[in-house]
Amino acid sequence: PSERKQIRDWYLGLVETMQSEGITQKGHLQVNINTLSDLLYMHSQLLGDPEHQDYQRKFVQTLPVIEEFRAKSPNVHSEVEACLVALYTLWMLKAQGKTISQATSQAIAQMGELIAMLSQLFHQYEKGELQI
Repeated sequence: PSERKQIRDWYLGLVETMQSEGITQKGHLQVNINTLSDLLYMHSQLLGDPEHQDYQRKFVQTLPVIEEFRAKSPNVHSEVEACLVALYTLWMLKAQGKTISQATSQAIAQMGELIAMLSQLFHQYEKGELQI
């Protein structure tokens, strides 16, 4: 019962925030927009930093599938956003019980690995454990 109340309160808070930001039909919460902006900044810094060649290699390996996804998604503006949208799309397809091809699963898994690496580095940066 206590957990259900917490979940309900979280959803009510989310609805209230969406209403106050005028995004009840479509759009993204400002906090999500800000987080994406921070991730994009981090991504660009990592690509330019010789200390992060592992990230750069992973990005170059993943870039072909990112570009293929972006070609099918005209409203996606960056590589990082493409990866996040692809992961969300996979989640939605699975939630709807739709069949996902092995090629699609592998491509999205590759994008997920890049986002996992970016996320880990981002958290290290936020904690002050990483200098860029």
